[in-house]
Amino acid sequence: MRKYLVLLLILSLILAATITTAAATQLTFATGGTSGTYYPLGEAMAQVWSKHIPGINVTVQATGASAENIRLINDKKVDLAFVQNDVNHYAYK
Repeated sequence: MRKYLVLLLILSLILAATITTAAATQLTFATGGTSGTYYPLGEAMAQVWSKHIPGINVTVQATGASAENIRLINDKKVDLAFVQNDVNHYAYK
């Protein structure tokens, strides 16, 4: 759980640093299936970001998990995504 909180803090700081306009920025966050762990975690993170970072509105998108999330990021269909380390490593290679 602590690992997720650290990740949340880091991502929040990155998002806050990238805000340059007064208009609301819409971000889409690819998570995983609605019955899994990552979807509710993504919803909670999106709510925190949307509430506490001015000019940011994050919506959560249910997906088929890491491999699909990599494709969605690559195709620029989502802005943020949960991806497991091994899948990310293989996608990078």
